[in-house]
Amino acid sequence: MSKSPLNERLTQGYAHLWQNLQLRLAQWEETAAANLHDELEKALVLAQGVHHLAQDELALLRAYAQRDLTQMGRFMQETGQGVKEWIALDTEILEQQALHALQEIADKTSLEQLTLLQDLDARDNPSLYHAGELALPGHFTCTECGKKVVMQSPQILDTCHRCQGRIFTRESQS
Repeated sequence: MSKSPLNERLTQGYAHLWQNLQLRLAQWEETAAANLHDELEKALVLAQGVHHLAQDELALLRAYAQRDLTQMGRFMQETGQGVKEWIALDTEILEQQALHALQEIADKTSLEQLTLLQDLDARDNPSLYHAGELALPGHFTCTECGKKVVMQSPQILDTCHRCQGRIFTRESQS
């Protein structure tokens, strides 16, 4: 996915939002969990001012952050592990494009229709990540071919480099 000025602003804004949120969370640990929403809103206001985000862009960042906070909370509650394990950063990035040649000869109309149907079906599941959405660093797995994708900074998810799949799950380090 190319880096348009909008994508660049959103990516930088989201990274900045999380940096500020992490600083606030470090100070926040001793306070009640109810403050998390307030801290998120403060971080959003700061990101909006610094990166000149419009209201609809801010709403996107809010939705992405709420999704990631929900997933992080579930992971931490289910495993007893922390943020480091949830983000699951590795220095190793796997790159394979074995199915790319097959996709080049496939019927494009059928592929586009299948992609649209899969995207529509997957939107009902908030734990799935979609190509074109911002996400925090971590390991993601394509639901189509199982390819692992590692993001080392907040960025927009690209389609799978192996099969052009558009739907991913977050993989947490156990």
